[in-house]
Amino acid sequence: MRKMIANAIQISKSAAEFSICTNTESFGSAACGFALVLSSRASAQEFAYAAEPAKKKFDTKIAELIAKYQSESKAVTAEYSAKIDELLKIATDKGNLENVLVYRAEKEWIEKGKSPTDTAASLKVVQVSRTAYEQKKKAASAGFDKAVKAAHAEYLTDLDLVVKDETKEGRLESAVKVKDLRKQVEKTLPPTSAAIDEGITDAVMADFAKARKAYTATVQEADKKLLAAIARELNEVNKSKATADQKQQEAAALNQAQELFTKKGYIPFAPRLRDDTIAYLKVLAQSDKQVESAYQKAEAQYTEAKNTAAAAALAAEMKKTRNPSVVADWDCEVPANKTKVRWTLYSDGRVTSPTSDKKIWHFDGKNFVLPPPEAKTPGGAWILTPGPSGMELTGRNSNNQIAKGKMKVD
Repeated sequence: MRKMIANAIQISKSAAEFSICTNTESFGSAACGFALVLSSRASAQEFAYAAEPAKKKFDTKIAELIAKYQSESKAVTAEYSAKIDELLKIATDKGNLENVLVYRAEKEWIEKGKSPTDTAASLKVVQVSRTAYEQKKKAASAGFDKAVKAAHAEYLTDLDLVVKDETKEGRLESAVKVKDLRKQVEKTLPPTSAAIDEGITDAVMADFAKARKAYTATVQEADKKLLAAIARELNEVNKSKATADQKQQEAAALNQAQELFTKKGYIPFAPRLRDDTIAYLKVLAQSDKQVESAYQKAEAQYTEAKNTAAAAALAAEMKKTRNPSVVADWDCEVPANKTKVRWTLYSDGRVTSPTSDKKIWHFDGKNFVLPPPEAKTPGGAWILTPGPSGMELTGRNSNNQIAKGKMKVD
């Protein structure tokens, strides 16, 4: 289910911006109407005050249309959810496991936006109900988009009339400002229903959304390539001339690596997968850099426009996009003094904590370089080398003492 709008709306590619508050229950109020406000790129003296009545009329109309569309969408979704609940109860009462699972997946799609894995059989179960829902949703979307376009066109016409009136009255400076405003408004379109449903509700957020989408697609493709590499090595093991015991051990290690990556996101460090792992980490680092750049650009635009609500919504989207995940969990020990350390490595390079700013881990293809946990040795590092299976470590701690460790898999 596409996300309904719950965050600030702002369109800010010109001196004029559209903005709306975050509380959807307050749409249409004077405090948070769809107000045409001044960007920080234009001073108050530059604003075309003669356009204020036309602006106010447009703001009110857009706020009303958004509130109406959200109300209609909510009602359509609630109706479909109730229908699925009804069908789920019928399937449950009949003991029809297949249909129960299909309806549960459909319910999760409605409530959480997690798309169901449709098959020919599952589509047959929900097709009639889902089609009816989608048709009603489509009708609401079409009605909103048509009404918004009409309101925008009317606003442009109203501004033309203001330009003419100001010219007739000899207020040429004002007429020029309104004309400039009209050009900006013409290029800065209000949000579409699709944009509202996706939470992409302004030009700045739309630019970030493209980077976010590219980031997600790149990471997913990298995941597929790493899994394909594991499958490739399993095939090589099966074709090798090694002994049966050697094949069994190598295959077991690769199968475990595959399972850990699929279920936990742990990346493999077995020697035969090192090149693939390094390539994977490089892709993650580059993708992370690109989406971070897009985020900083969008954040700067919102900050410039002094739109704190939109900046907060952007930060929330960024957090969801690049939420650091654990890629390895090592339990290490220094036998000489029986010191035990848990190294939790996160996908963004941080160690132990996803919010740490200073502790960064690095893997050069052979060794892990880890920052020391001991405050007394801030300049040192642990250097640990994964073993043949990729599940154990040997090396030295920041005091140059022998250390060893193993992957935590439970």
